[in-house]
Amino acid sequence: MFTRISYLAEGAFGFFLPLAIALFGVNHRWSIAATLLAMLFGLIAVLLKQNQIEIEQKKWLKISFAGILIFSVAVWLGLWFHDSNIRLYDNYSRLFLLSPLVFLLVKLNLPRRNLYLGFLIGVVAIFYSALTYSDNWGGRAIFTYSNALSMSNVAGEFLAITAAVFLCTKKGGLVANVSIVLIVCLFVVVIMTGTKGVWLTVLTIGLLTLFHLKTFKERFLLIGFFVSLFAVVNYSTNNMPVKRINVAMDSVSCLMFSESKLKCNGSSVVARASMWLFVYKKFKEAPFLGHGMQNFQTGLTQAAEALEISQKYTTYNNPHNDFVKLLHDFGIIGLFALIFLFSSLLAIAKRVISIESSVGGFWGYALLLHTVFSVELGLTQSNFAVASQSFQFAFFTLLLLGLAIRSLSNKAP
Repeated sequence: MFTRISYLAEGAFGFFLPLAIALFGVNHRWSIAATLLAMLFGLIAVLLKQNQIEIEQKKWLKISFAGILIFSVAVWLGLWFHDSNIRLYDNYSRLFLLSPLVFLLVKLNLPRRNLYLGFLIGVVAIFYSALTYSDNWGGRAIFTYSNALSMSNVAGEFLAITAAVFLCTKKGGLVANVSIVLIVCLFVVVIMTGTKGVWLTVLTIGLLTLFHLKTFKERFLLIGFFVSLFAVVNYSTNNMPVKRINVAMDSVSCLMFSESKLKCNGSSVVARASMWLFVYKKFKEAPFLGHGMQNFQTGLTQAAEALEISQKYTTYNNPHNDFVKLLHDFGIIGLFALIFLFSSLLAIAKRVISIESSVGGFWGYALLLHTVFSVELGLTQSNFAVASQSFQFAFFTLLLLGLAIRSLSNKAP
């Protein structure tokens, strides 16, 4: 009886987790519900299943949980020291509360075909949402809850993982060809959202692909194809991407050469630069434990009253940079904890890539590209400031960690 219950629970885990992946293409709140159901059934299956975790898997599980725990402790310490409201822990909590997912993925069997299907449905949903966001193209493509950043971030995440599939599969095969189609669709979505921060990830993946190709002709055709595709998307959206690039370039020029930075326009580039400079000045006042999450907006208001920054930026509640945000909120301790977290992800990815198994290599590359994406995204946004993005970061970090560590076993599917 218990064996049958374990089998059914493991099957439900293998259904709801890919479903959670697919639902990112619709609404992250639905994905949260599917994730919690997957963890519930996974816990039941683990309690009734008697398989053992191998020694090397235990080693890397300890490293992964050490990274998560050290980061969480740094946040807890900062919240306690600054007497912050517990609600401010909300977006940071997801990584810690969902961390058992790593253990469940190592212990249980999750067929790759289920995961592939979840990613495929998710990409189709994202692409459909981008194409149907408006009857009159020209603005930025958005999800139904009206946020271009959310759509761009999800598309960028799926693009990074799909690129790992392409880089680790035999060229000319069905999986490789499907991954190329998905990469093209996701590239179109990222451009249509007009979110410049994710474009850095697209460039990184493009460079990796260029190095992966063996001939000049293949590289030339790849560059030509995506430049042409960008031109088509730009024309179809009334030059929206090019307009946003021009605004960003004008802002950079103003910041570099204008005598008064307060006269620069109110673009997102100027806003970010102003806030980063503000944090740099504040860092000197409290370098070790920072100023606390609740004091960022107050500090901006005071700086605006002193004419140090423009009044229009006082509505921002974070500096749109993970490293700068952790430095302001929790000081050097918070910054080092974040760097240690990313370092642990990279160390695990490197170990998994080094094994000869093609399965292991794939999950290692997927974890590597996810980490690169998260770091690059954190340079112009924040993985912890918005509920949808904090869940996305936690979910895919833990998912890929678990799958990567599981692939270290010879019995991995």
